[in-house]
Amino acid sequence: MKGIELLKIRQEMGLNQDEFGQLLSVSKNTILNWEKSEQLSNKALRLLAESDIKGINIYNNKAGRDQNFLNEPQASYNKLDYIEVMKDNKRLSEELVNCQKEIIQILKNQKK
Repeated sequence: MKGIELLKIRQEMGLNQDEFGQLLSVSKNTILNWEKSEQLSNKALRLLAESDIKGINIYNNKAGRDQNFLNEPQASYNKLDYIEVMKDNKRLSEELVNCQKEIIQILKNQKK
């Protein structure tokens, strides 16, 4: 997959480089470098293959392997989906912090 192909997918999703990077757990600069590259690295391809983003073809079309890595069709992410994912992540993070606080309190109580 070429960087320009990744750029087109990101733009179709309506995401900026920072938002797209957050979906893949990489930095904005990483996305920028990928989009400039002639051919994506194995690490980049692996991260894309592990994502749930529809329409990403990790194979080089010239090699005749024009198949999507997804087994089942899924709706494409759009900006609203991204916002919902980020809200869910924030909510889960807050829940995790609350659970950690409860565990710390339980451990403190057990020491008494």
